[in-house]
Amino acid sequence: MLHLVVAKADNGRERYANHIVPTLQESFEVSLPPCTNGTYRKRCIGLFEGPSDLLISVRENRDGPLFWEVYNAVQSSIQALNKLHQGALLFGKALRGAV
Repeated sequence: MLHLVVAKADNGRERYANHIVPTLQESFEVSLPPCTNGTYRKRCIGLFEGPSDLLISVRENRDGPLFWEVYNAVQSSIQALNKLHQGALLFGKALRGAV
């Protein structure tokens, strides 16, 4: 069971903690990026529309904890977002309106 402790819900990245579970349950993309020690760790990416469109990256670490990052999809650089697309793609959804 995943337990989240959020001390200050309106400060910093904690306000985005409610996006972690939906990212894991309904991922836009799931991949296995390689780590420096030769292992692989699953990375799930979630896309969320709202006042600012968000991309959430959640990586499952080998010993259990989750590492997550929040990107403003509009303000982030293409290079920063492309770094998330490393490793073997296990699952991916098509973007709405994509040709």
